[in-house]
Amino acid sequence: MIFHTSVKNIQHAHSHFAFAGWITHALYVLMIHFVLKKLPLTDTKNYKRIIIANLICSYGMLFSFSYNGYSTLSIILSTITIVIACFFAFFYFKDLENIDDSNPSKPWFKAALFFNIFSSIGTFYLAYMMASRNFNEHWYLASVYFYLHFQYNGFFIFSCLGIFFSECNTIFPQFKYDKEFFKLFYMSFVPAYFLSTLWAKLPIWLYIIVVIAAFIQVFAWIKIVKAIKIALELGGTH
Repeated sequence: MIFHTSVKNIQHAHSHFAFAGWITHALYVLMIHFVLKKLPLTDTKNYKRIIIANLICSYGMLFSFSYNGYSTLSIILSTITIVIACFFAFFYFKDLENIDDSNPSKPWFKAALFFNIFSSIGTFYLAYMMASRNFNEHWYLASVYFYLHFQYNGFFIFSCLGIFFSECNTIFPQFKYDKEFFKLFYMSFVPAYFLSTLWAKLPIWLYIIVVIAAFIQVFAWIKIVKAIKIALELGGTH
């Protein structure tokens, strides 16, 4: 039992640190780099404070989750990272407003930050169940996959594609951006969550919507790859 509990604690520490201290940290830095390229005179004081605070909380979660799992300290630190994400979104949205709407990365970053904050609903419910010992297996899985979906397929993918499209014309000079890339991903994103909840015995109409969403995402990826292929055929890379 002690060994099992320790393994669980390490798993929680790993997942929280990997998300907040590694991936989120890297995405924050790359997104800030994008803003500074477009708006060189941007004041970076708030961003620096956010990055430092996020790292402190990330290392705090690494040790607190490892030592005691879901405890008062680890839940507080986890909650603070969500507050930090809200501050980052607030300042980043303000800077994005000063960037031309024609920039292809702008909608991707806006959606990514919204999904990052929205994913916290799953985290809060999971923390509530752990702290209160009011455990329900189906709601546990639903909250875990809700958080993971809005992080992996939302915050991570949308911000990565925003970063990619910001550099795409440098890498592929002949690349033609199509606004449908974003529209297809965005419209299929929420229904795709239910791909992770097939164990919940979805009604047939919802299952059909989920399958359609999956095909839309595949179609969107094919369109992006095809656009890159055409760019390579037309002009190659630098």
